[in-house]
Amino acid sequence: MRLIQWIAILFSIALVLHPSRNIPQTIKWDINYQLKSIYQPGEVVEFKSDYPLAVARLDGKTLTPIFGLRSYWGTAGFQRRDQFTIYGEFFDRKPNWLMSHLFHTTEYFFTLHGKIDRLPIDQASKLQLSRKTWSKMDDKFAQEKRAQSRKIRTAMKQSQGNFTNYCFKKPLNSFIVSDFASPRTLPNGKSYYHTGLDMRARTPTPLPAAARGRVLLAEKMIVPGNIVILDHGGGIVSRYLHLSQIDVKPGDYLEQGDIIGLTGGTGRVEAPHLHFEIVWKGRGMDPLNFIEFSKARCSNNGTVRNLNP
Repeated sequence: MRLIQWIAILFSIALVLHPSRNIPQTIKWDINYQLKSIYQPGEVVEFKSDYPLAVARLDGKTLTPIFGLRSYWGTAGFQRRDQFTIYGEFFDRKPNWLMSHLFHTTEYFFTLHGKIDRLPIDQASKLQLSRKTWSKMDDKFAQEKRAQSRKIRTAMKQSQGNFTNYCFKKPLNSFIVSDFASPRTLPNGKSYYHTGLDMRARTPTPLPAAARGRVLLAEKMIVPGNIVILDHGGGIVSRYLHLSQIDVKPGDYLEQGDIIGLTGGTGRVEAPHLHFEIVWKGRGMDPLNFIEFSKARCSNNGTVRNLNP
């Protein structure tokens, strides 16, 4: 009888210590959360959870958490598709050591799907570029333009730290001359979606930073003209194009309102203006929508404000 008891004890210990105990039990989570029926291109997609998520992604990119609020946000790419998927995981861990070894951790996962309303690319308007302007950036400069685009992407990947500053402002209070995501066609027949917001600006107008940030790139290029990129942490950057003068250099730290340079008409432009962008992890955001989103969460000390006290 005692031998049987010892065998039972050893068997129980083996079950507790067996590596399979660390394999979570996976269950599909019927989450009680509804996305909007339709999103505009570059619109903030925000998701809120009753539980702290171990994984929260939008089309493979990790969503930005609003710390302490169990809220996550990002934006969907719209250049090549008109829908997106949010995927999340939550681990129901056991309350103590004994329970965690006697029972599997439960892993819940969920998916949510959303749609994007965008103008068809065949409705693009043709850019009215002068021959002189186009001759400086036409197809014979294709290799150089690709190299500069790679340099911009590399610079944006140098974003550091978490995104915690939700106090953004429009750099200029001026008339919007071209909307975000409007389809356009170049003189060579290639069409694309506008990646930023064009704001009327006389040359030269002092240009303030939209928010606190670190300069990642500041130089002259073919299409952007004089361009400055600011890092705001967490893969969120702002970009300022077509400047007539740059007054900052890479590595500089700026406060909101510090002067970046002077507006102008360098690069691929029909007329002098400011092209302003907000980019989330390589995806363009609607700057006006993002600024409204951030403004609602901006506290007096520059940190996030709890909308659900």
